[in-house]
Amino acid sequence: DVIGLARSGEPDKAARLIADGSRMVGITQETVDNAVPLNSFLEGHIERVERVAANKNDGFQCGFSFFDDVINSSLGGRIQPGQFGVIAARPGRGKSSLVLAIIRGILSHKDGLRVHFYSYELTGEDVAGKTLADAVRRFGLQGQDNRHKPFIDPAALRAAKSKLPSNESMMLTVDCRSGLDVDELIKEADELISDGVRIFVLDYIQRVKISGEAESARL
Repeated sequence: DVIGLARSGEPDKAARLIADGSRMVGITQETVDNAVPLNSFLEGHIERVERVAANKNDGFQCGFSFFDDVINSSLGGRIQPGQFGVIAARPGRGKSSLVLAIIRGILSHKDGLRVHFYSYELTGEDVAGKTLADAVRRFGLQGQDNRHKPFIDPAALRAAKSKLPSNESMMLTVDCRSGLDVDELIKEADELISDGVRIFVLDYIQRVKISGEAESARL
């Protein structure tokens, strides 16, 4: 949206959109007051690159060039273990659909990987619907005559289910409980990690119960 407004000759609207986004993610004057010299971070970055180089196969490839090649180019690309990423946009812009597409890509590139999806907004059926609709498009199951229907043909959905790779449906677990607090999430994460889960998704993080700055930092 920002790039489109800037290119169309509306820089003021683009600036307002950036300001709205800044407020949303909590960029405040406090950030400036707590500024730290860049030199403090140099050694930490070098050590991180060394760890990545020593474990070349630990990254998660998802099939999106932005994530695989661009976003972590200084670390050799791919989503790296231990990273915490936030996808932010206005409501209804496709954040959940994008996350599910990223998950699908990761599962298709790494056998045996498990992903746990905390969905505070979508129901399990919602997640299934998005997954099946994406599979219908991927496998070309809707057919020319049905492309403009307001819903997907149930037969196409059943066909998509039969074609869906088992790792996409069995290695992704969905938890639709709402109102979990930080302690509950951390405790469950520790247990799920011991069961083989390596990627966690919170959709969306604003609905996690956080009582103060200390809990925010722990999360």
